[in-house]
Amino acid sequence: MTVILLDEAFLEQTNTFPVSYTNLARLLKVINQHSPDAVFFDILQHHEHSERLGRWLKALDRAKSPVFMASDPEYDTPTRLSHSDSLRLKIAAVSSLGAVSWSGEKHYYPMQVESQGRSTPSVAHAMYETYVSAPRTPHSHHAEPTIRSSLTLKGDLIWANDAPTMNGKPCSNAMNPASYHNVFSVNVTG
Repeated sequence: MTVILLDEAFLEQTNTFPVSYTNLARLLKVINQHSPDAVFFDILQHHEHSERLGRWLKALDRAKSPVFMASDPEYDTPTRLSHSDSLRLKIAAVSSLGAVSWSGEKHYYPMQVESQGRSTPSVAHAMYETYVSAPRTPHSHHAEPTIRSSLTLKGDLIWANDAPTMNGKPCSNAMNPASYHNVFSVNVTG
């Protein structure tokens, strides 16, 4: 598993929040060069927020690996997902939606989220299903985990694997940096 973290320093250096569609498309292009089994963007995109949405949608559509996008099943109603002007419909047309929010499960992580009369797989379950259904050769395996690798797109932004923060404060549910595997520094500017 590879985790790419975009923190406040990234947002300040690219001077865009939310992350621009151009930067998301560039990031996906670099990720695809490493032939992942699947890609997940933990970003809830509800409204068009910057230029070049078409570039982002094209990148999602052309991805060599399955791409999963975060979904809030309470927001992604059947009505919203059928409305032709809905950004959520456009994203769902070129990727797979995986639930990242739910209620009533206490501290459990559900495999499926029931909402609005339909069932949406949790992103972990959807990615697991994709992983186990992928063809494998007898000796195929991924490289041993490393604490830090490096990717370069173009530019000068480098994000290191410091503990994640929100509004300048450490996240209470942040993963211990000592347990990160294959955390990349990503340059996404230009």
